[in-house]
Amino acid sequence: MNRAPQHCQLCRRRIANLTKHHLIPRMRHRNKKTRKQFARQEMTTRIAWLCRPCHTQVHALFSEKQLAASYHSIAALRQHPDMGKFIEWISGKAENFIPRTLTSTSKYS
Repeated sequence: MNRAPQHCQLCRRRIANLTKHHLIPRMRHRNKKTRKQFARQEMTTRIAWLCRPCHTQVHALFSEKQLAASYHSIAALRQHPDMGKFIEWISGKAENFIPRTLTSTSKYS
């Protein structure tokens, strides 16, 4: 998908400026385990278009390693309990709403 859709792929809010999120983090593309798990083209083309609050929340909750290993799809991100709560909460907010985001302590465990 080269062009950004009209809505965030996580919270489904209509947002004018979406950010490009690499579902398989670029930092992990050279990792042996990641290269075995995904084809090269898949690593570069698996992209989600997210609003800034959802994108920030994804990186606040998960490390690059966790994203590559377990949360490399929209469905997997939505199924995580903390992300699900956030999506439910943010989906009712206005387009220009910017929440305060804290980094999860479980991200580093």
